[in-house]
Amino acid sequence: MASGTFLTLGSVGTATTFPTTFTAGHTTLNAASTVLYQAGAAQNVSGTPTYGNLTFTPLSGTPTYSLTGTTVVSGSLTISGGTLTTTGSNYSLTISSYSQANGTFTANTSQITCNGNFAITGGTYNADSSTLTLDATSGDLSLNTNGYTLNNVIFKNNSAASARTITLGSAGSQTMNFAGYFYLNAANSKNLTVTAATYNPTINIMGTLDYTGVGTGTESISMGNGTWMVGGNVDLTNGTITKGGSTLLLNGSLGQTITSANQSFNNITITNASAQGVTFANSLDLTGLFTDTTSDSKLTFNAGATYTFANISIAGTSGHLVTMTSTGSWNFNVSQANSSVSYAAVNYSNASGGNRITATDNDTDNGNNINWAFPATYLALTGSSSQTAGGSQTITITAYSSGGSVATGYSGDKFLTFSGANPSTNPVTNPTASNKGSSDIDFGSSTTVAFTNGAGTSDIKLYRAETAAINVTDQTINATGHELSVSVSAGAKNKLLWVSQPSSPVASGSIWNSFSIEITDAYGNRVNVADLITVTPSSGSFGGTAAKNASAGLATFDDITYPSAATVSVSGAALGLVSTPDSNAVQVTSVAPPALVSETAVPSIQSLVSFYHPEEYLLGIYHDRYWFYYWEDWLLRHRTAVLSYSV
Repeated sequence: MASGTFLTLGSVGTATTFPTTFTAGHTTLNAASTVLYQAGAAQNVSGTPTYGNLTFTPLSGTPTYSLTGTTVVSGSLTISGGTLTTTGSNYSLTISSYSQANGTFTANTSQITCNGNFAITGGTYNADSSTLTLDATSGDLSLNTNGYTLNNVIFKNNSAASARTITLGSAGSQTMNFAGYFYLNAANSKNLTVTAATYNPTINIMGTLDYTGVGTGTESISMGNGTWMVGGNVDLTNGTITKGGSTLLLNGSLGQTITSANQSFNNITITNASAQGVTFANSLDLTGLFTDTTSDSKLTFNAGATYTFANISIAGTSGHLVTMTSTGSWNFNVSQANSSVSYAAVNYSNASGGNRITATDNDTDNGNNINWAFPATYLALTGSSSQTAGGSQTITITAYSSGGSVATGYSGDKFLTFSGANPSTNPVTNPTASNKGSSDIDFGSSTTVAFTNGAGTSDIKLYRAETAAINVTDQTINATGHELSVSVSAGAKNKLLWVSQPSSPVASGSIWNSFSIEITDAYGNRVNVADLITVTPSSGSFGGTAAKNASAGLATFDDITYPSAATVSVSGAALGLVSTPDSNAVQVTSVAPPALVSETAVPSIQSLVSFYHPEEYLLGIYHDRYWFYYWEDWLLRHRTAVLSYSV
């Protein structure tokens, strides 16, 4: 058949077999010729010879036209009615262009190659499990599916002469569906571009988007301003994208991985709610908005990678959190001011490269997050573990979230109450913590401390030698379990203090009950020194050992005597130290008095008087009651001196 000629096969009710009913000499078809199948009855379509243009337009009904072998159409394949099927044999079909305005095409699992424009504007297109290769080797081409669904599609350029462009869509507001994968393949040395920037259709890829070319030409997608929905993995390792104003929407029902090869996107939206969620395999830059408001969604980020997002909108729902996780630290640099996340569970996220992210009370800090303002759930104190009584140190109070991350949102003035240390004993001096105005406030009282990014400082002064467990509370959270243990040691020796004082009364010449004096710092804490301590009475002098070296700051006097009856007080002194205060008064009697006898014993004492003479007994009065002192030994020695006394 010559160029421009037509061969019409079949009639309303009769199918005409081709080419077996024609002589072999008439089976060569010019590329510009057209074979038209128009039978109103079922018709087999021969795979030979190579067709020029091939058209199916039945005169009546909806007959089925069945391929009987691999079919090549060097021109256009046009379907205007009936059903064309590759049959269960899945014969392959190679065409230079495709046009379907009506009728049905059933592709089964066939391989279909189109070297030109591919347009579906009407009818039914059953892609089944087929693979369509759009081969732009010979020139640029376009794909228009008008809402119909293709299965696997390979966009290909095998040219060594020219770069090629494949245009998606033919008008605005179109949707193009791909039930299988979406591959770009620059198989030779020239580049391939698939562009949606002309008509900005909505692209719905239910399988994988990938660059699979093995040639040296580059592969790129110009995304335009439409939405690209992908249900499988996205791998941009061997190609590039031009983001435009597009949105990449990951909506798979199983786990998805996006390998962005450090490329920049405009918007990304996550609606994948599978248990595996979406994995971001490497660093990614996003200049628009990242959105995940899908309950129970999971986002896995690559440890060590950097994700730079201009704006974020991340929110799960109560009991159905968005999980943001990694096996190690990942950088999450968000430039949006006052960004917030709600109903999310986050770990290992280092947001210090961007603005602080505010996490609401509904978020869960799973640990190792930086520059996330999670709600503070406890305080922790850090500082030196040792301190000298009367000295000070600066401690840091840090607010942490439940996962152990610094609660950087805990900022501004906080009204704290410190506890865990005791006052000194002599004088009584309360421990203090400084407020934001550098005033010292007693422990137990409200102390205003200024916090920035979750941390504040205060100078604490402790006065009692002890091991203090410093705690703090803002009346809602506290540092219990995260206290600062401080071993407070005594300061420099300063003064002497009574540990126990001399008892009274005591007989002259008798050894006094032991008493002790300690060497302390200015706050009454005993100091471990061995200074010589001397005790002296307010009058007269002591017998016994009145000067002793302290042992570990303590001197005990256990052999002191005083020679005569008197009332004295005692003081202790040591070189360079403040002396003790005077002790309580000590009554020194001439001899030790015997035991007191109650007045109920008077009859028996009177009988003794008749034996010893009345003048030998003395009646004393004490606290309005009569007591008799029995001075037997003394009176026997001094009878003549007391003859004037009578009972």
